Amino acid sequence: MPAGIFLTSLNTRAFIAFTSSLHQTKKRYLCAQNNILYMPKMLSQKTILFTILISCCIPLLLRAQAKDSTKTIEVLHADKWNMIRDSKVGNKQRLLGAVRAKHEQTLFFCDSAYIYGQNNDIEAFGHVIIEMNDSVKIYADYLKYNATSRQALLKDNIVLHNRNKRLYTNDMAYDRNTGMANYWVWGKLVDSTNILTSTKGYYYSREKLARFKDKVNVQTPEYIIKSDTIEYNTERKIVRFSSPTTLHGDSVYAYAENGFYNQLNKDLVLKQNADIHRKTNTIQGDSLYMNDSLGIARGKGNITLSDTAKHYVYACRHLEIDIGFCRTAQTTFGLSRDAFL
Repeated sequence: MPAGIFLTSLNTRAFIAFTSSLHQTKKRYLCAQNNILYMPKMLSQKTILFTILISCCIPLLLRAQAKDSTKTIEVLHADKWNMIRDSKVGNKQRLLGAVRAKHEQTLFFCDSAYIYGQNNDIEAFGHVIIEMNDSVKIYADYLKYNATSRQALLKDNIVLHNRNKRLYTNDMAYDRNTGMANYWVWGKLVDSTNILTSTKGYYYSREKLARFKDKVNVQTPEYIIKSDTIEYNTERKIVRFSSPTTLHGDSVYAYAENGFYNQLNKDLVLKQNADIHRKTNTIQGDSLYMNDSLGIARGKGNITLSDTAKHYVYACRHLEIDIGFCRTAQTTFGLSRDAFL
């Protein structure tokens, strides 16, 4: 029986025996007078106060002990299990073979492990698996986990599974309090339609959101998107960018420094030094919108439309194009009255 459970059981039995003894003492010394209970003088006032204090404190101590016991790491199984004395970290448990451990509702599996009781840590090696009750499962070669802070550090061959999404990396920290994973060397997120890679990244499993930083590359069925800063909503399939970004499609190239691409409805919004190139046509403007599936392109603010094959340049404040601009030799477009050649 674990020491915490034994101590709790022992304290509970002591408390029951104590209260029973107290009850017998009261029966022996209490009497009724005018329907008011009173204690004979043979029990001093200090004794009564001490008795009341102990009666109140024991339940609080038991609850505190039970609360602390929920924070410890519980060993469920190991083929071999022994205790090692260590002057630096205190006593540690060494577990070998088919190791299974538990902290709260999270399960840990590995080939071997050390459990450091003083720091409330587990260090796991080989075929590490973390199973959480919020549909997240993590695989790695190495794990160090602190049960008090609920923080995990993982290394080598890491795969985080969250429903239909997979996050691959070799160095990762995971916060069980927030459900956030982050990496700082290289990482790749794969879902049902897209692949996203970057040097640094943050994945929020509960918010269904991922943020990528440095050398970000996004592959969708329609575009290859390259940027320095991207936010991706894994449920709504929206890629947002807030730094110089390029988009390459089958017959289109686009650039902007802010905007987003909605993969579900094919909306592409480009802002800040935006331009779109298709075949011989180019649109430049403060704000551009394009939906390739609907065959529509719009622009607002300092718009320039040019065609290198037909040798024309139009400038205007507002523009809407039926993307014959994109698909045929015929181009139809509407310009505001301030357009000029």
